[in-house]
Amino acid sequence: MSFRSPKPALSRSPHRQMMAIEPGDNDKLKELEGLLTLDGTKFRYFTGVSRPELVCPDSYVLDQYYLDLPGRKAAQVALLLDYRTNPPQYPVGKPG
Repeated sequence: MSFRSPKPALSRSPHRQMMAIEPGDNDKLKELEGLLTLDGTKFRYFTGVSRPELVCPDSYVLDQYYLDLPGRKAAQVALLLDYRTNPPQYPVGKPG
C-alpha cells in the first residue's frame, strides 16, 4: 500500500511551517485542516511504517471518528497554531 500526504507542502517540514502560519492566513489554515481529514490521519499512521499491512484500519478510523465530532477540528487547529509559542520557552544549547 502506498500513501501520499494530502498536502505535500506541509508534510516536508510540518513543525516549522506550522510555526509560520498566522491565524488569519486562510489558505494555510485550510492546509492544516487537510491534515485532520481521513487522508491526513492515514498519512500520520502510515508514514515511516515498513509493514503497512500490519496497521489496523480500526485505529485510524476511530481517531478520525473522534476528530470529526463537532468542535474537535477547530480545537486541533487552535493547538497547532499555538505550537509556535512553545519552542521559545526551551533553553538553547546544553542543559546545565
